[in-house]
Amino acid sequence: MLPLPISETFSYEFLQAVPATILYLSTGSTGKPANLILKGSSMHLLVSWIILTFAVYVTAYILPGVSVTGVFPTVVTAMFIGIVNTFLRPVLLILTLPVNILTLGLFTFVINALLVLLVAAMVPDFHVDGFWWAMAFSIILSIVNGFLSSVVRQ
Repeated sequence: MLPLPISETFSYEFLQAVPATILYLSTGSTGKPANLILKGSSMHLLVSWIILTFAVYVTAYILPGVSVTGVFPTVVTAMFIGIVNTFLRPVLLILTLPVNILTLGLFTFVINALLVLLVAAMVPDFHVDGFWWAMAFSIILSIVNGFLSSVVRQ
């Protein structure tokens, strides 16, 4: 199932409000970027979650083998990706350290793809068509998330 076009999933007002919300949440009362203030706070977590949610939607929209069927499943998918990357990924990286060293770090892509497939199994409205789509999703998600995070920091 292909992702819905932007006009069917997100309203025009929502798409206009997202950058304003992120900008509002990432600036202090002085209007200057508040990266040091937000670092480690719950507000930083909320901004990161919003950025990851938007990155998941954009990445699923780009890739035909990945689909998210609505706004709420996109938010839940971002939450599960964050939880899996926080708790499970470091354990897997330590357990597979010898293989990772032998492959010069390329096995990390395999771990990321397997974690995306795990999230797809946990979230009902998030579908990935196979291992290679999961790998492409994890790579493009990293790029989009990094780009959006850098835009918000500036």
